[in-house]
Amino acid sequence: MATPYEARLVPTGRATLLISLAEPFSQVRRLGVPDAGSGNIGSLVVGLEDRPATCTHPGGQEATRVEFTPLGAYRLFGLPMGELTNLAVEIRDVLGPEAGVLVERMAATPDWTASFDLLDAALLARLEYGPRPTPEVGRASANCSPAARRRSRSPVSPPKWGGARGT
Repeated sequence: MATPYEARLVPTGRATLLISLAEPFSQVRRLGVPDAGSGNIGSLVVGLEDRPATCTHPGGQEATRVEFTPLGAYRLFGLPMGELTNLAVEIRDVLGPEAGVLVERMAATPDWTASFDLLDAALLARLEYGPRPTPEVGRASANCSPAARRRSRSPVSPPKWGGARGT
């Protein structure tokens, strides 16, 4: 028999897609927010968070979790992130009824590799039609990426000045 549990989660700066392949969560609740519980919820989308949360599960969880940058979540979900902030929402309410079909197909697939292939195909197809950011937002997002932060911390040669320095 599966053991019920409660997990405490901290904000990560990412939006999350959680595809439950077994028992649903019995509660996802934001700490410090009255009446901010989700009730019974299966596969879900969690927006960006600015406070901790608790997730209560009856046990026996099997799930696939995918985290997205704010820009990636905007492109996939097609919503401004402010509409999902601090919310855990049923996957169908964000991605439409085809998301329910995806969850059923993944749950019926006995092989993890085939299940991930289904998910990859569905996400890539959705991104193809998702909103595109303005060029400025795309550049800003790229400059905030971990790779950009690593580049900014790398040693840089001092600038080379041409000619004589003014006094």
